Amino acid sequence: MSSIILVGAGNMGGALARGLVAKNLGRQLVIVDPALKPKDARHYRAAGVTLAKTPVEIKKPRAIIFAVKPQMMPSVAQLYATLASGPTLVISIAAGTTTQKLSDWLTDSAIVRAMPNTPASIGKGITALFATPQVTASQRALAERLMRAVGDVIWLDREDLIDSVTAVSGSGPAYVFLLVEAMAKAGVSVGLPPGPFGSTAGAPGTNCSTISPSVSPSVISTETPSLIPSVTGRCSVLPSGRTK
Repeated sequence: MSSIILVGAGNMGGALARGLVAKNLGRQLVIVDPALKPKDARHYRAAGVTLAKTPVEIKKPRAIIFAVKPQMMPSVAQLYATLASGPTLVISIAAGTTTQKLSDWLTDSAIVRAMPNTPASIGKGITALFATPQVTASQRALAERLMRAVGDVIWLDREDLIDSVTAVSGSGPAYVFLLVEAMAKAGVSVGLPPGPFGSTAGAPGTNCSTISPSVSPSVISTETPSLIPSVTGRCSVLPSGRTK
């Protein structure tokens, strides 16, 4: 069966890898990340994932997902030009990297731009997708299946709307977590025990901050734009304190 190449397994790439493994696609997955931590490498190998350091080691795949930082895309994408040709689907989650730029590096490729949101890191996100005309119906279905590994998906009919998603995502979650941090500090300042009020659980009704139980809201609020370009999406708070 044709493979799925994941280029980069950092914050969002790692979330995608975990999601794909959870969807029983581990044996089809090939991760290319020279900086992969040994602990993560052992975990992925145990799940049947193939690990590679360069694209030279890989046969032609069914899909390539680029999950590297935007500034790395010009040099990284060109390494996959041969693999990305023909029937191979290319998915890019690099913020600000247009399909035109991707086409310049990957001639005649079927390209889908994807913009996941922060809750995708725990499989509860929403990913906005835009496809070029070269993308077939079966490739759209494949892109949707792959990105559903981290939550729901929506399709956009204009590429510029991806930029709108990115603009909201770059600041929205940071403000949410800044509010959580402020409420937690306020609770402690009026005598409440630091326990849940000073932890990532934050103030009552903000369970969405369990995106990263080991990281404080202040860290998430300052790093959100670089961690995962996002729209707050499904991470809305219900009166009961549960999240959608």
